[in-house]
Amino acid sequence: MYDLLNDLLWRRLPWLTRQPEYADLMELWDDEEPGPHIAYGDVLVPVLVRMLSVPLPNNEGELREAFTLIEEIVASNDESISAVGVTTVLEGLHGFRGIREEVLRRLGPESRNFATRIEHDWGPGQSG
Repeated sequence: MYDLLNDLLWRRLPWLTRQPEYADLMELWDDEEPGPHIAYGDVLVPVLVRMLSVPLPNNEGELREAFTLIEEIVASNDESISAVGVTTVLEGLHGFRGIREEVLRRLGPESRNFATRIEHDWGPGQSG
């Protein structure tokens, strides 16, 4: 299933493929498929940071879809899948203090549990 995480990301959140981060990733990797940690970290995280930093009413459905997917990944019984959600997505979002409340509000219970642990271990985010 780990090998299918990128396909899951593009299929569940097709609007990501219209973002500049996606185009940059595809150009950089050319004919190769980047690993899930790279795809989620270089596309999903910065797009979410941008969307949460400058909220637009028409982004609400996309944000709901993204945070639903994050919860499913974090809650996976497969540690390699869960690690993408925790170490790449949640830790990546943690660095942006300015969106902290908005992120926490949108996280599902399993993701919120991990995000709370990250904050406890690392302290508050440093940027944003």
